Amino acid sequence: MANRNSSTRIADTTALNYVRDRICRDPERISNSGDGTVGQFLTPIQDIALSLVFDVMNEGRINRTTAEYMRIAENLPALKELHFLINARLKELHQDGNLPEILRFKAGHKRIVHEPFPSKISCETMRAALTISGMRQPIRNSKIPRLRRD
Repeated sequence: MANRNSSTRIADTTALNYVRDRICRDPERISNSGDGTVGQFLTPIQDIALSLVFDVMNEGRINRTTAEYMRIAENLPALKELHFLINARLKELHQDGNLPEILRFKAGHKRIVHEPFPSKISCETMRAALTISGMRQPIRNSKIPRLRRD
């Protein structure tokens, strides 16, 4: 019994370190990653996209263990399929009506502007939301030259 508990504890620690490495990134690396992610926080549209990803997967977004988030990330369909599913869900939501408006207010803004709830979300927005949240690894563009270490 003691061996089983210790191996479970080691597996949980390994999983926690894996997710910590994926989520808690160096902000300098994020801003220079070239994949459109500017900071470590989601924009309102990216937040909606991530919520819809969990909704489409029939999963809850909060109060999960690290292993559960990793399992969800592994079971995500391909990005194009996920894009289709999310936009189909958005279409259903718009047909039902009663959608909230989006507020993009930040410190220093003089006016409060409300935007309508999006009717479509682009693949790039979904990709950025999944990358920032740690649910997807950024894919390096082969056209960007890599620095050689001599």
